[in-house]
Amino acid sequence: MDAYGIEMQVISVSPPNVDVIPDEESASKLAKAINDGLVEAASKYPDRFMALATLPMCSPGAAIDEAKRASRDLGIKGALISSNANKTFYDQQKGYEDVFRTLQDLGMFVFIHPTEPAAWDRVGEDYNLNLIYAWPFDTTLSAARLAFSGLLRRLPKLRVVLAHGGGMIPFYAGRLSMLGHDMRGRGKERGFAVRDPLGELKRYYYDAAVFSANSVRLLVDFAGADHVIFGTDYPFGPEGGNACYGEELRVIEEAVDVQDRDKVLWSNAAVLLGLSSRRPASFSATYRT
Repeated sequence: MDAYGIEMQVISVSPPNVDVIPDEESASKLAKAINDGLVEAASKYPDRFMALATLPMCSPGAAIDEAKRASRDLGIKGALISSNANKTFYDQQKGYEDVFRTLQDLGMFVFIHPTEPAAWDRVGEDYNLNLIYAWPFDTTLSAARLAFSGLLRRLPKLRVVLAHGGGMIPFYAGRLSMLGHDMRGRGKERGFAVRDPLGELKRYYYDAAVFSANSVRLLVDFAGADHVIFGTDYPFGPEGGNACYGEELRVIEEAVDVQDRDKVLWSNAAVLLGLSSRRPASFSATYRT
């Protein structure tokens, strides 16, 4: 962190998360242990670390209970959830909207990170296509389903951050604008619960861990500098994750105008975390430990 000028990191567990555990009691017990451990670790260096909560998303009720405990007892400001829960997206089962409503009411933001994709078996193990494309595409599908279902509209104070630039969302904004209300397909009635699907996607915050200056420019152009946040993917990637630090800092410096750089590197995330947004320091939204 010191070598790259990173003043603070937000830590959490990497996928697969506890939502892959089907037993509610076991998943809840492990989530509590994780959250207690992360807060204990962060408390040793309170000026350098903060934690994101893990929730047992196998059960909406258990996830709500742990969110309340993490917020009220542990002081955690946000929760990391996987892009799907055991290959099911959150708008496809009853009860998950109540989880998001609870997080909104608690003032906790949500960070959606990809996990083993719903299409894993169809993509295949060859060529590493799951890791390269299918993981971020799972975030794309998860975020699109939440937005198009009207959940963001029904929960206007809910703040959601998408990992890795939201996958293909920024790049295919034009396709959504052109075809978003063209509901042809297999004779079934199709429709959105919102009038402006593209506008709903712009309500998200986006992590800039895309490692390309051109991609960061596109992301800022799509979402606005107020909705883009520095991220890394540490400790994964080359050089034990260190290459992610250096590369992402380099592309942000190249892609983001000076007047907006502090928003991306610090102040946007600081607002989500309840910190002073004026602090002139680099910020790492590192979400794995």
